[in-house]
Amino acid sequence: MFDPLFGLEGSVAIVTGGGRGLGANYVACLASRGAHVVVMDIDTDSASAVADSVASTGGSALPVVGDVANPDDIDRVVKASMKEFGRIDVLINNAGINLRRQSLFDLTLEDWNRIIKVNQTGVFLATKAVAEVMRDQRAGSIINIASTVAQIAIPNIAAYTTTKGAISAWTRASAVELAPFNVRVNAIAPGFVETEMSAQWQRSPELATQYAAMVAKIPLGRVAKPDELNGVVVFLSSPASQYLTGTTIFVDGGYVIQ
Repeated sequence: MFDPLFGLEGSVAIVTGGGRGLGANYVACLASRGAHVVVMDIDTDSASAVADSVASTGGSALPVVGDVANPDDIDRVVKASMKEFGRIDVLINNAGINLRRQSLFDLTLEDWNRIIKVNQTGVFLATKAVAEVMRDQRAGSIINIASTVAQIAIPNIAAYTTTKGAISAWTRASAVELAPFNVRVNAIAPGFVETEMSAQWQRSPELATQYAAMVAKIPLGRVAKPDELNGVVVFLSSPASQYLTGTTIFVDGGYVIQ
């Protein structure tokens, strides 16, 4: 039995990009605490695999395939959630892409538009659709996944950096508009985390040196493990954060204070 203040039993959460990486970690975390989790991912196999993994441990998860940049897919996810569970208590806007590292001189309009469409427009579409449900419920928590690059820039990821800065601004703007309906909007800004993306950096001789230099600036002296983001996810999803809205919480080992 979990502390009721941090309890999620019976709540319903949608996690976009929930089929892999940190998204899959958030799904497992919420399900382990009794939430029904809707796993939205563009990849059918990934969404199903995560849902099956949750079910194997006694949890509840519903896989729904969809692209966050497609409003029809977002609508379908919301309808599937309502049909299956009758409400939506939490939305984690996790889906995001960073196509490849390139200077702004090499950044193509096609790549720029694709990153903006997924990382920024996708958050808008999911927030708007789910907020309509939460408005009628007069309750809900929306959690956006930003990044430390919303505050501290890293070379050669200009489009990705721009979207994460926009997510922090969107969090504040939407929080103000949704507050009268008792719907809270906050963001989590992870720093360096042990993911496939960080593994790719370390496999590249050129990037590995840059990566090591950045990690060396983390006051806590190390990269985070994925489950070290779980505490703030539970906090923002639960009644414990009922008076918190419009805030971006940096989970970065102190990186941005440097």
